[in-house]
Amino acid sequence: MERISILGIDLAKSSFVVCGLDKAGKQVLRREFSRLKFAEFIDNTDPCDVFMEACGSAHFWGRKLREAGHCVSLIAAQKVVGFRKCNKNDRNDAHAIAVAGQCPGMEFVPIKALEQQDVQSLVRIRARLIHRQTSLVNEMRGLLAEYGMTIGEGITPFRSKMSEMANGSISDFPGITPTIFQCVVSANEELLDIINRVEKHEALIHELTKKDDRCRRIQEVPGVGPLTAATVIASVTNPNAYRNGRQFAASIGLTPRHVQTGGKDSKPVQLGISKHGDPVIRSMLVQGAMTVAKACKMRMEKAAKEESLGKIAKNQTSMCTSRGQHPCSERAKKKAKKKIITPGREAWMRRMISEKGMQKTAVAIANRNARIILSLLKSGDHYQPLGQQWPSEAVC
Repeated sequence: MERISILGIDLAKSSFVVCGLDKAGKQVLRREFSRLKFAEFIDNTDPCDVFMEACGSAHFWGRKLREAGHCVSLIAAQKVVGFRKCNKNDRNDAHAIAVAGQCPGMEFVPIKALEQQDVQSLVRIRARLIHRQTSLVNEMRGLLAEYGMTIGEGITPFRSKMSEMANGSISDFPGITPTIFQCVVSANEELLDIINRVEKHEALIHELTKKDDRCRRIQEVPGVGPLTAATVIASVTNPNAYRNGRQFAASIGLTPRHVQTGGKDSKPVQLGISKHGDPVIRSMLVQGAMTVAKACKMRMEKAAKEESLGKIAKNQTSMCTSRGQHPCSERAKKKAKKKIITPGREAWMRRMISEKGMQKTAVAIANRNARIILSLLKSGDHYQPLGQQWPSEAVC
């Protein structure tokens, strides 16, 4: 058999199909292995270029293949479809993977380390628990509404109401039958269990972020917390793989998609964000940015209210007439150094909120935060808000 130069592997739980190509691209091997036989095949094969789809267990087998001396690359599944011949089956998929890996300009998925997978597992388990909590809250709110009891939106009023019902008696709640009362008690126990598990997973995530210098530096960016920092570190294996911050923002779907047809002279139609890539990172960045935007809007409303009451002019006059140095001036200077929101960014956000609204402002902030995060990961520096130059025109 001729020497294998390229291996395309179609992974599964217990069945692995291998397609081997020589230097000329001719197929010289096509076999199906069981899980045990596949591990033996890896150890007995000479080092070569191996390509696999980025699917379940791909990172595990990628590390195993690297330990055996192979050069491993993972390809996104949607980029392999165009190279498959005829019908979809495991053998055609393996051949398509091998051919796609040789395509010039192909972009590959970095293989995650065990530490990254630990953080990613914690984040995803927490997300599943939050989903269960939301499902339980919506279910019980809808069921109790059928008995004439309405509960305000949000987890806080729901928790207080459920605790009140579980610790009280059925006579305190007219219209509630004994059957639904027992369901409420059971749902309260389930809710408390979910909340305790969420808090435990969040504590583990916080411990991991405190030990990682990259997570600590990323959290200095406004709108980025421990969960967002941990998710980014778990997903971004090699920040140098991105040419610039815009490419990273585009990879997680925070840049607008567009449609163009009819030639190069036609202007493309700008649409909403593409929502490509990891939805977990994108949602966390947008949620953090929404918090920053809401705080900015509250400051706008407070300033407008104070201006209408004439408090701003009064405060400015009192500050100008003060004599000597205030005893707390040194402490005020220290606090000023710790401020993250610069006047330039504050003005930019206020203009965006006034012109575009809260939703588009949050996406724009998340887009810029993604670019700043990649810059921090590449340079290894700390966040310096005073060095950020915010443009006069906002780019959505």
